[in-house]
Amino acid sequence: MDATIEQLILDELQELRNDLRGFRAEVAAWKQEVGERVTTLEVTSKDISGNGKPGRMADAEDRITVLERIWWKILGGSAAVSAIVAAIWHVLPLVKH
Repeated sequence: MDATIEQLILDELQELRNDLRGFRAEVAAWKQEVGERVTTLEVTSKDISGNGKPGRMADAEDRITVLERIWWKILGGSAAVSAIVAAIWHVLPLVKH
């Protein structure tokens, strides 16, 4: 084999090795970034679910339940006021006679 061909092959192998090192560095950086994101998601998930204690989701559900109760009370009060106004409206013509 010619010395120049051997040198070309060695140069190509060296370049391939350098490319592989760069690829490994990129993969390592990607793995670290993905690991950080997964950790952040786990922390957020535990914060929302409560991790054995009432979390933000349980707080939100409790608040929604309170709002629903208030809404039904307002609806009932509105219906009662409407019934009273309707009754008075029907009684007023009778009083004028």
